[in-house]
Amino acid sequence: MDLKEFYQAAKKELEPLYGGELVDFRLEQVEHDKRNHQWEVVVSYLVENKNKTENSAMGISMITSLPYERVYQLLIMNDKKEVKELRIFEKV
Repeated sequence: MDLKEFYQAAKKELEPLYGGELVDFRLEQVEHDKRNHQWEVVVSYLVENKNKTENSAMGISMITSLPYERVYQLLIMNDKKEVKELRIFEKV
């Protein structure tokens, strides 16, 4: 299997969900589940951090967190590299 194919398939599937090109898109992990005849593909990309907070004490505005956060997604693909499931990937 060509890893570029998994990268392309995942990116093609996710970009329409977010309205365009994903920032710093990375292929993180590819694992074949022989028992279920599927591929588990983990990707990551940056999204705007919606949890930013501002500290306006004494009239000074400071952002206390980074402008972007990295999101990890697990895509389950069949042997044709068609996405069958999409999940948030949480590190253990």
